[in-house]
Amino acid sequence: MKTLWTVREKYSGSAEASFTGSHESSLSHGSSGRCSTGNRNTKELCAFSPLEDEFKSRTTSAFATDEQDDGGQLNFSVNNVDIGRYFPGLPKEEVLARSFRCSCATGVVRSGKLCVTDNFILFYSPMMEGGIKISFNDVSTVEKERKMTILDGLTITKKDGEFLTFTNFVSRDAAFNMLIEYLSKVKDKSQAVVGSSDEGPLTIKTSTCSDSIADIPPASSIDEFSSIETEYGTAFSDYSCFTKEIITPVELPTGKTVIDVFAACFDDGQPLLEKYHTERGDVDQQWENWRPIPRGKSFCGQRKFVCTTLVKAMMNKPYSFYEYQRYGFLNVNGTPTLLLQFSSQVPGVMFGESFRVEALSVFSQEGEGESAKVTMRAYCYVQFLKSVWVKGKINSTSQSEQSESYKKISQMIVTRLKAVSASKETKEHDSDSVCPSPSRENKVSPKTV
Repeated sequence: MKTLWTVREKYSGSAEASFTGSHESSLSHGSSGRCSTGNRNTKELCAFSPLEDEFKSRTTSAFATDEQDDGGQLNFSVNNVDIGRYFPGLPKEEVLARSFRCSCATGVVRSGKLCVTDNFILFYSPMMEGGIKISFNDVSTVEKERKMTILDGLTITKKDGEFLTFTNFVSRDAAFNMLIEYLSKVKDKSQAVVGSSDEGPLTIKTSTCSDSIADIPPASSIDEFSSIETEYGTAFSDYSCFTKEIITPVELPTGKTVIDVFAACFDDGQPLLEKYHTERGDVDQQWENWRPIPRGKSFCGQRKFVCTTLVKAMMNKPYSFYEYQRYGFLNVNGTPTLLLQFSSQVPGVMFGESFRVEALSVFSQEGEGESAKVTMRAYCYVQFLKSVWVKGKINSTSQSEQSESYKKISQMIVTRLKAVSASKETKEHDSDSVCPSPSRENKVSPKTV
């Protein structure tokens, strides 16, 4: 580009010298891409130099396969020469689903094309030597972006904390919806293998409760959960504070009890919440095992979780994140119920020491055995520690973020329980195949003995 500007400046200076005074002459283009004044022996480079023609040719070829930009219509295949040039290592079996004209706004703004395949997000531009390739397996989140400098963009955040922002879409929502759809497909595949075929039956690992649903302590009201005291003082609000339901109630796979839900998703060593925080981009995760509460009640526990999280409101800068957790089982008038309460705080951000965001998950069970059915509900409450003038904004933002979080967590729980069910059925089928019942010919008659 520096050379191009040099050529233009040279031409501008020569042209100014040639047209001094009242002298006027016409310009005619020669076959060599030069232009001449009235004197044929005097030739200068015109604005459309060979260098500029080469740049225009490169730009045109990069997008020549799109006859029109209709917000994402795809008119080329993965074997396109530009895709091959920018992404030489892309597997040939990749199916290119759709493309979107846009600009990469991370660093220097570069206009190009965002392409979506089964397993990758691709971006290439004639202003770049190589393309950007992101595996969906490495993506933590895809979010719509709206800042002072970027009004209608979207940000792709990777699990290692790196993020890329794209803007200037013809249809930002179309690109966002497709990315979310393909990201969900890839994550569902990876989560389906959580329950491996060599996994045994669901059993409780923590010492704070047992596998027996009959031993869950009785309660006349779900409010008794508030009496479970922890070492964290006022970190947890009473059950009565949770009046804002943030997701539609979710019915979990039939045949699973509240004990199964805890054992598969929240017990010591279970990776579900760790996977959720990893996909969110949180790093340096430190998980405790469940510990008994001070008064030594059974079927309840407490623990602390610490990590480093990226805060969107602070330009995705990393901050320390603290979360206190407690759980409890109650048999509320014959209804086995599991409650989990999380109280989180990010003290390093603005107003971060003024409030805590609390979430409460309630799992209630109807029926038993193969007909057992558990329903999940989630609630949010913001506990303010100091008076702040942005209380309304904090409330609305927290509830919105918690709603998105628990929609995702509920999906992960359903996927996890389905994987466990599939694993159990596979093991039972394999057992029947390996140990068939003896045939009539193989039976030994008592008389023979």
